[in-house]
Amino acid sequence: MARTQKSELSSKLLATIAITSVLSVYEFVDAADDQAIGADSFLSRGIGYLEQGRHELAIAAFEQAIKKDPQQSEAYNGLGNAYVLMGNYERAINAFSKVVEINPSFGLVYNSRGFAFQNVGRPVEALNDYTRAIELDPHNFVAYLNRADLHMNSTQYQAAIADFTRVLELRPHWSVIHNNRGVAYTSLGQYDLAVQDHSRAIEIDPNSARAYVNRASAYLGLHEYDRAWADVELAQKMGQGVSEEFLNQLRSASKKQ
Repeated sequence: MARTQKSELSSKLLATIAITSVLSVYEFVDAADDQAIGADSFLSRGIGYLEQGRHELAIAAFEQAIKKDPQQSEAYNGLGNAYVLMGNYERAINAFSKVVEINPSFGLVYNSRGFAFQNVGRPVEALNDYTRAIELDPHNFVAYLNRADLHMNSTQYQAAIADFTRVLELRPHWSVIHNNRGVAYTSLGQYDLAVQDHSRAIEIDPNSARAYVNRASAYLGLHEYDRAWADVELAQKMGQGVSEEFLNQLRSASKKQ
């Protein structure tokens, strides 16, 4: 059956430090100037660099903040986020683990570390971290979303549906989540519910070509071949690719070439 791509939030929707103000971005000048700058100023500097995508400079600033104040959990969190954005998940895990050691009630970091664990193939640790993030903040929709993605990858579709449902309670007009939950329903053979979710996704976002493909998959399961072909044609007109494997399944079932 057709399967959605990873949620559109993907890796960039990480829980980061809450930013109340960001200093102007500036370069390190010299050692004497650095000595005069406190940990909080380095932290703000690092956040500024991180926002501008200057990850190496952000790391240097966060490390300076930590040098000034080894208990600066926000700096370790920023350091972890910088490493995640660079794809260095092992170093990110080390930084996030330091945040947990210093401030175990810092809920956002569990989601971020869980994401890093997931990307290095450690799903058990990722699941534990997402769950802990949710325990600390039941409104953390990103943690629910990441946990749902983890469940989908491990074919735990009922658990994924529960998490997608919670996301929709928090963000009810989110097309991609309806689409992804529909995929989970299709994977369980619950095609009527899948059609409802994909139709809702299309209602919210009529340009969601992927939702048309996934609804076609559900229609195939319901033996509603004309509707499946109609959705395929709409998706293709919108430039969405449809796998040859799925098209062959639909051709075979509908006796249409």
